[in-house]
Amino acid sequence: MPRERPHRRDALRPGGIKGIVLAGVHSWGNCVLEQVAPRSLLPVADRPLVVHVLTWLREAGVSSASICANSDTVALRRALGNGEVWGTALDYYEDVMPRGPAGCVRDAAGQSDWDTYIVADAAIIPRLALDDALREHEATGAALTVIASESLPSSNHQEGLLEPTGIYVFSRRVLGYIPATGYQDIKEALIPRLHAHGEAVVTHAIPRNQIARVTGIPSYLAVNKWAVARLAAQPVLVRDYVPSRLSLPWNPSSTSRDGDAPYVKRGEAWIHRSAEVAETARLVGPVLIGPGCRVGSGVLIAGPTALGEGCQIDEQAVISRSFLWCGCHVGARSVVDHSVLTDHAYLARGRRATEEVVVSEDWSLRRRLFGSRNGRPNKRVASVAARTADETRSLSIPLAVKARPLASAVVGDFAPVVGPRSDAAGRWAPAPVESK
Repeated sequence: MPRERPHRRDALRPGGIKGIVLAGVHSWGNCVLEQVAPRSLLPVADRPLVVHVLTWLREAGVSSASICANSDTVALRRALGNGEVWGTALDYYEDVMPRGPAGCVRDAAGQSDWDTYIVADAAIIPRLALDDALREHEATGAALTVIASESLPSSNHQEGLLEPTGIYVFSRRVLGYIPATGYQDIKEALIPRLHAHGEAVVTHAIPRNQIARVTGIPSYLAVNKWAVARLAAQPVLVRDYVPSRLSLPWNPSSTSRDGDAPYVKRGEAWIHRSAEVAETARLVGPVLIGPGCRVGSGVLIAGPTALGEGCQIDEQAVISRSFLWCGCHVGARSVVDHSVLTDHAYLARGRRATEEVVVSEDWSLRRRLFGSRNGRPNKRVASVAARTADETRSLSIPLAVKARPLASAVVGDFAPVVGPRSDAAGRWAPAPVESK
């Protein structure tokens, strides 16, 4: 399998570049995931989505970043802290106006004196080599470089088009072209203004599938599957892997012996050293089992699947291509297929969740981050609760996508889906991943 191209740190001038992560995103509408947690904190392979952007920046040698958000700023600060656990020095800017993407960049960067800023959307996972874009930006003397990816061909454009990825390289002089008040967009306002003043705006084109964007439940599932499969395929990525702990940053040394990696490999599965997995449990395909998990006897976990910190899977349960957040409990002989269980969700003994989002009735993540005032279910969730009165501890919301059976391993009368092995595990699978 081809290895991902490493970032070249010698392409960056130490101390000259700062990251700015735009986490104040527009609402998806009536999406239950955003009702439970801020989009940038949705767990992807047991890490907040925004941490994948911070990791990409850190791997490129960018060790300082500003997080720009709106009402989610408090939640982000509580979850990420000063960034020490992620290897990135973090500060925060709360956009209360709103100021728009360009306005946020100006306001967040205005107090600093960095030469160059890498601006990235918090809802993407990039894998491009950043040094190429920086080299082109410097060689052309551009004020602004737009990183764009190739789109799929269409009937109108047989060769496809270039689509912005949500990543930009700003030279410091660009800040002077952004007004200090009002909503300021990058594509609709800033770029035309730069053109009008004769400043160079350069497009840096990258191949398709180097960027993934989470825009809803289908793409959230797709990106999770890719991320877990990538960890299974490239063990070097797990050596210093730090899982998320939303209540308190996880300290890897607290459960692993000195010099040991926090995860151990079992087949294609990675199991945290603090987790307890029964010898009779079967782990098929890429699986990530987080800190403090307990997996009982006779359990089948078919990947790509990830269990967040403190999950409990009782005996003879089946988990297939699903993603469980922190503290979930799946009862004995229950089945979870192609589903999401949010923080502290519970599935009673013998129950089945297929293509569903199962939400804890106490909305614990929102309550922990914002307090109970913002934790109450809305009407849609309440109506679902009325239909599942016997499930007193969890609410279940159907997904908007259908599963496509692939290969299977049969347990009883249930055939969990197991994706075929592919050399695409270390790069983007094109079909389900969006890159607008």
